[in-house]
Amino acid sequence: MSDEYDVLIDDLFMDETKPTAQDIRQAINKKIRSNRAATKTAKGLEMDVPDSWVDVLQNDAAILYDYGAVGWKVMWYQIHSEGPGEGDLIRSWISVKDKRHVAKEMR
Repeated sequence: MSDEYDVLIDDLFMDETKPTAQDIRQAINKKIRSNRAATKTAKGLEMDVPDSWVDVLQNDAAILYDYGAVGWKVMWYQIHSEGPGEGDLIRSWISVKDKRHVAKEMR
C-alpha cells in the first residue's frame, strides 16, 4: 500500500479561529487600557480565558511572562470540577495586577 497522501486527521478538522500570540496580546492590552484602575485592586483585572486561547497559552507561556518585564504581574488560574488539574475545566481566567501598586487590602 502506497502512502501517496500526507493528509493527517488534524488537517481535516483544522480550527480556523485559533488565535495567534499577537491576537492574545492585543486582546489583553485592550482590556488593560480600558480598565487600568482594576489592576490596582487586590484581585487585579480579571479576564476570562476563551477556550480557543488555552492551547496557545499552554504551548507559549512567554505570552504571559513578557508582561512581567514591563511591570505587570499576570497569573493564569483554572478551576476544575474534581480538584486541581482533575475533571472538567469549570473556569479559566487571567488576573493582571500592577507590580508597582500594593492594594490597601493586602497591607
